[in-house]
Amino acid sequence: MSRISPNTLAQAITKVRAMDRKQKEGLADEIFRAQPHLLGSVLVQQRLGVSLEKMEFLIDILFICFQAMKDSGLTWPLINVKEPRSKASKGLTLSSHRNGWPASQAAAGMKPKRVSALIQRGALR
Repeated sequence: MSRISPNTLAQAITKVRAMDRKQKEGLADEIFRAQPHLLGSVLVQQRLGVSLEKMEFLIDILFICFQAMKDSGLTWPLINVKEPRSKASKGLTLSSHRNGWPASQAAAGMKPKRVSALIQRGALR
């Protein structure tokens, strides 16, 4: 199993915090190309009622994790929504279907440039 060292994580935190808007937009585009499901799983949270303040926190974590993945030098598989889920996830999925929540990013009406819009509005610093 691949792991990210604490030093690599610390460097990623420093790099992401030093990024300006353009750099964050570039990183968001890179995440969209390399791990679209990972990006979608964060972006769909706003459709589920998560506030912009909490979205900023989630996207910051995503940026840091992705930067650390890149900096680790390890090869990371595509995170796929069709991979097996645990029993807990299965229960959450069933309840979301019962509640009528969208089952996919496309069904939720998410746009690939959603992160850019959040950055431009100043929701991400």
